[in-house]
Amino acid sequence: VGFACTGASYLAGVDAERQQLLQLREACGVPVITAAGAVADALNALGVTQIGLVSPYDAELDEASALYWQARGFQVLERVSAFAPSSAFHPIYSLSSDAAQRGIDAISSALQQGGLPSGLQAIVMLGTGMPTLAPIARTPMPVGQPLLSCMFCLAWRCAMALQSRVPDRDSLIEWLNAPGWRARLAAQRAG
Repeated sequence: VGFACTGASYLAGVDAERQQLLQLREACGVPVITAAGAVADALNALGVTQIGLVSPYDAELDEASALYWQARGFQVLERVSAFAPSSAFHPIYSLSSDAAQRGIDAISSALQQGGLPSGLQAIVMLGTGMPTLAPIARTPMPVGQPLLSCMFCLAWRCAMALQSRVPDRDSLIEWLNAPGWRARLAAQRAG
């Protein structure tokens, strides 16, 4: 079971999330993976401890997300907001992949200009509703660091569970570099 809602993890906190997952696994008899947990698995597989975040959230949820990642043992070196107020159902779902790309570009620019502490090891795009595949397809390793998103990591982590594979660095890099999904995304965007 893949749970594609990162905000719930941030608001519940790491301990409550872990407890709920244990209960669900016992009740369902299958792996239960949250999007936030999948990102943590990906970062751990890569050996990453220092991250930059591109967030589609308002200030309150953005702060909760940073605290969640810190509680998971990651140092948040940079946060960039892609939040845009909207009259849509929920502002996150009205964002385009361009909003995510602007956040990535801001972090990349700050790194290149020395405006961030050295040591950034990955950039993570948060929010399961923000379109993130196009930025990953364009630049899976901006400024030499992996670019990940909640939904990408959730898909990878669920595939590993279905295949009874341990989620590791090699499988994640294979997913990031796989040409098949890029071709399908390009065809969909062209059509």
